[in-house]
Amino acid sequence: MFSDLWQKLRAWIKSHLDAMTEQHLDLLRFVAAGLLLTLLAGAGWLWGRPLWRRWQHGEALQQARQFSSHSDYQAAALALRRAIELAPNDPATWKAAAQLLSEIGSPEALLARQQVARLTPGDTAVKLALASEALRLDRLDIAQLTLAEINSAAQRDAAFYRLAAAVALATGRSDDLEVSLARVAELSPQDAVAKFNYAAVRLWSAAPAKVDAARQELETLTADPAVRVRAALELLKEAARQSDANRITKLMTLLLGRFAPGARPDFTSPGLPGWVALVEGMKDAAAQGGADDTALLARWLADIGQGREALLWLESLPAALAKAPAVADAGAELSAGIGDLDRLEERLRAGAWGQWPRSALTLAIAARLQRLYFSEASARATWADAVTACSDSPNGLRSLVRLASAWRDVDAAESALQTVIKQQPKNLWGYTALRDLYGTRQDLNKLWLLHGLWARQIPDDAEVALRWVTLACLLNHVTPEVVSRAEALQRDAAGATGPAIALASVRWRQGKPKDALALLRPLATNDAPPAVWLWFSLALADTGEVKTAQTALQQAWRKDLTSEETQLLRTAAAKVRWLPPN
Repeated sequence: MFSDLWQKLRAWIKSHLDAMTEQHLDLLRFVAAGLLLTLLAGAGWLWGRPLWRRWQHGEALQQARQFSSHSDYQAAALALRRAIELAPNDPATWKAAAQLLSEIGSPEALLARQQVARLTPGDTAVKLALASEALRLDRLDIAQLTLAEINSAAQRDAAFYRLAAAVALATGRSDDLEVSLARVAELSPQDAVAKFNYAAVRLWSAAPAKVDAARQELETLTADPAVRVRAALELLKEAARQSDANRITKLMTLLLGRFAPGARPDFTSPGLPGWVALVEGMKDAAAQGGADDTALLARWLADIGQGREALLWLESLPAALAKAPAVADAGAELSAGIGDLDRLEERLRAGAWGQWPRSALTLAIAARLQRLYFSEASARATWADAVTACSDSPNGLRSLVRLASAWRDVDAAESALQTVIKQQPKNLWGYTALRDLYGTRQDLNKLWLLHGLWARQIPDDAEVALRWVTLACLLNHVTPEVVSRAEALQRDAAGATGPAIALASVRWRQGKPKDALALLRPLATNDAPPAVWLWFSLALADTGEVKTAQTALQQAWRKDLTSEETQLLRTAAAKVRWLPPN
């Protein structure tokens, strides 16, 4: 049947072809060729276009790497943007973007790391890189969340515990820090750095047995070239804290044997015999140890008042070591600290603190000169211009803060930090630095305003919220929002000390001292934190428990009270004096 149809079709085609003229046949051939070319072009477009885009993507990535290697970050960013447009779901492209953004100090590096983690959800190394980036940018909430998402198998890796230790250090959780460092040392028994870190933390312990064990470990590590300089520095710092002459003599004997074996000091002579020989020996050891040891020793020398000597030592080092990033960074810091503006400008223009607007550096140096030799008002105006010049440069603002800190110019530091939290509200290091600055001043009103902004950026951070609530109560700025937040904190962490204190302070400000006492009475033990005794005293004074209030007031008084706390306690004490004994 089919063969008959085929025969008929062939006959029909043949009859029509025979009937065609040569012109008709040429037209038919032309149409067929056109159809064939169209089909080939479509196929080329279908299969060739992705190949072409992949080639363009590879070229853009290669250009970005080349520009970055030559520190042309603007051109590198443009090339990376093109690469991302061509392959928005390519992990390698986002990794390159994260690396570039991290190099220039941009907080957008964190977004790029998060994108890589989204595209490669099972890659533990990617999550560790994300946590590390978050930690670098003081996004402790993201760092903690990322570490919590890492599976239990990966948590047996030393790299995980190194990051966990860094997060614990940043959040002030000393117990967690010690546990994490212990795990790193356990998982890396041959790692001298891990041993050093664990010993250095235990050296600050309140337990004498831990301190003794840590001291012995550090003394042993002074013989290990990888950590001998940093181990020696920790031991010297600890000896200085103790102010024990016998201990210092014993330590000097040990360290001279390690770093200056030919020295034979007479420890019965006045002063500190052998000190010069020890320092020179440690300089040689640090230079042999590399850039990190060199920078560490230089900063320590500056801390003990030998900043200029340390800077001259850095300049005497071989060029390769002197230009290493860690050493160059320390050199600029020391130059700022001793007020050597010529050396400072030279080092910063060479990139010691990374890339930031050249005009901002010029303005910052000019502001310093104006403050030292001319008009304070002019200096403030010029510094404000420097801050404005860095408004789009995260690294520039951080550098201005470093300069202001080195110059001990608190107002200048505050100005730059205020711009940081305004322009980059997710860049949490600015809040931390301002907290320390206002805390030193005991400026509770600015601390309260700061913590209000801070809490909005990281609403899940209980510590920031607790501090905001407590400050509001000290300043009598209790609002419905403060009450609601305090109640939520207590509800979410019932039994915890911090939320109970915060809610008790709110209840006292609401005129409910009995409710405050119900929260505080179980906490009022000998080892209770000072805040417990403060609010406990105030509530007791209001309820007329005179004898208990007198005892609590004695516990509440301390040297480091703020003026607001002092006034509250004085008012409570006056009230108790007028109450009849009970």
